[in-house]
Amino acid sequence: MMISGSGSGGGGGGGGRRSSGYIRCLVNLSIQDCGKNDLDLHQEMRKQTIDLLTEELQLQETVSKVHPEHMNATNLDAWRLASHYQREAEKCNAATEACEEARERAVALLRNEMRASLLWEQRVLVTTENLTLKND
Repeated sequence: MMISGSGSGGGGGGGGRRSSGYIRCLVNLSIQDCGKNDLDLHQEMRKQTIDLLTEELQLQETVSKVHPEHMNATNLDAWRLASHYQREAEKCNAATEACEEARERAVALLRNEMRASLLWEQRVLVTTENLTLKND
């Protein structure tokens, strides 16, 4: 990078020339000379305060238009996801209820089977006792 001189700022690319112009402005501390060799910089420095404020207001207006659109799109996506997860939760709750009902039915059937087994065991004992008494 060249700090002083009239070269192109070295490098060979446009970026070198522009940064060289900025550095020359800082070294010279002269607003009149700032950007003489850099057309873009020179035009920026010649802009009036009103033009700069107008440009800033236009940028802010653009941002203020884009921000609500982005916010609305994000909000819509959030509602869609919430709705999707709500449906999934309802499916899960329904499946859980179905499993709970099936478990309750299985417990009731197991109780009935245990009662029937106990009844048969009692009958076997009574029959065995009766046979033992008859054989004696």
